[in-house]
Amino acid sequence: PEHLHRTDTNMPRIDFLKIDIEGHEHAALTPFFESDNSLRYPSTILTEVSHDPDLKVAALLERYGYFLAQKLSGDAIYERIV
Repeated sequence: PEHLHRTDTNMPRIDFLKIDIEGHEHAALTPFFESDNSLRYPSTILTEVSHDPDLKVAALLERYGYFLAQKLSGDAIYERIV
């Protein structure tokens, strides 16, 4: 969503983000992280991983300081190392 890419400082930080868009998670998250607005990075992300056999989402999240906290059936919880 466009509001995730805003750079004004009035937008609050996101604490928890759940994203499940049937295999399009990488395409949606990439512009958010590339916006270089690390103050808004969620501390926890719950994402669907069953449609990501190449582990693109995992690689993206790890690049931006996240680690796999828990693997669920088809989903994964990532937490950010602060």
